[in-house]
Amino acid sequence: MNDFSLQGMNALVVGGTSGIGNAIAHGLAQAGAKIAIAGRGQPKVDDALAKLKKDDASARGYVCDATRPGTIDRLAESYFKDYGAIDILVPAQGINNVMATEGVTFPEAVERLAGMAGLPLPVVSKEQAQREERRVQVRCNFAGV
Repeated sequence: MNDFSLQGMNALVVGGTSGIGNAIAHGLAQAGAKIAIAGRGQPKVDDALAKLKKDDASARGYVCDATRPGTIDRLAESYFKDYGAIDILVPAQGINNVMATEGVTFPEAVERLAGMAGLPLPVVSKEQAQREERRVQVRCNFAGV
């Protein structure tokens, strides 16, 4: 018996065509989530999507270069048209944009991620922000946020 279920939830995995993002997409699908993957090129999106569907996943794929704001806007428009809501956002794109995250504070990073997902901002205490400040820089640099 599996007590962990994401049945009825929608997940968007940016960077879901390969690596960690692809593994996460498969795990979310196995737990019952409807999957949307986004990657830089149509051939990689098609290949990853075929593998998800081979495992009986409910999935769609989108082309999106997360380093280009225009493609992010198009991804968001297409995704919300197809799914209506986002329950799970996984920013697993393989970019490292240190310049864009230099000086980013923990609350700013949370705001950016919540904004991408269209979610309300969580309440973050000043103490928590100070504790997380150093770790978030590493996370943001890795994820390209």
